[in-house]
Amino acid sequence: MRSHPINLTKKFKNLIWDLSYLSGLLSLLARIKSRPASQGMIFYYHRVHPCPGWDPVGVTISPSLFHRQLALIKKKFPVTSLREFFEQIKKHSPASEAGPAVVVTFDDGYRDVWELAWPILKDFRIIPALFVCTDPLIRRIPLLWDLLDRAVQADGRDQIVTGSDGEKYRLRTRKEKRYFVREMNQRWLSLGGEDQLKAFSRLFTPIAGPTIRQTADLYLNQEEIRGCLKAGFEIGAHTASHPYLSLLPEREWDHEIREPKAELEALLGVEVPFFSYPAGKVSREVRDYVARSGYQGALTTGKQAVHPGPQDLFCLPRISPEGVATMGKFYALVSGIKREWFH
Repeated sequence: MRSHPINLTKKFKNLIWDLSYLSGLLSLLARIKSRPASQGMIFYYHRVHPCPGWDPVGVTISPSLFHRQLALIKKKFPVTSLREFFEQIKKHSPASEAGPAVVVTFDDGYRDVWELAWPILKDFRIIPALFVCTDPLIRRIPLLWDLLDRAVQADGRDQIVTGSDGEKYRLRTRKEKRYFVREMNQRWLSLGGEDQLKAFSRLFTPIAGPTIRQTADLYLNQEEIRGCLKAGFEIGAHTASHPYLSLLPEREWDHEIREPKAELEALLGVEVPFFSYPAGKVSREVRDYVARSGYQGALTTGKQAVHPGPQDLFCLPRISPEGVATMGKFYALVSGIKREWFH
């Protein structure tokens, strides 16, 4: 029987980072420790929500923390568009005369990016790049982890026996439910979108249909994404259903890589030049397929700045501050104090 492990070490470390930040120790270290040379940093977010603690897969940041992070970014770096950042990389020149630049991006296409994140971004005069999954946007089919989370909350069972291996998962507490969602999400994201939906529907047969319809409201609709475009957002593709591309059969790549570009361009009437790999899962074969599909570049993950010199434009690294729950840790990151985050 699986259960959710408890880890108090992370909370203690976060407290130390915050105390170091509030005491001024990190500011002192930043003055005497040089930042690693870099072309700049690409940050990526997913959701902005007042209650990020409910999120079972940890892709949510609170509006207040998001505001504080943007304020620090603007204080330390020029912020540029993704297109301009790519152009500077092609020239092998600094992203800005003022030094390394930052790009802010969002993945997936959640509605709260428009409703909650955009007002904050607008206050700082930051225009983000938004990478959208087309299943939620166009077909109103939610992403897997959101379906699992909603279904588990609505399901009345104390435990679930998975059909694939007969393994039992307790669902009596919130922690057990969160653990179950993460486990099944990791297991099923190696499947294509249609197979994900089939696996989900088999496990939650009585409530599958209503859950799909209700969960679709989490995502931008077509009118809202047109509003994003009008506001200046750069729009990129992020597959159709958010599978792990490097584990997905090649026969499904066209649907997940080439078709989202065509669908978004038809919907919005603009070029969609960039792609981002879900969870950064990319192989050489997937990378080459993206390049052949008409994109100009693609983003992965990796907790790295973009270093000076020639770059693979189809594997540019990004940093996720969502898991950086403290301002102390985030300050250490952008100030170059914690250098290993850049490697």
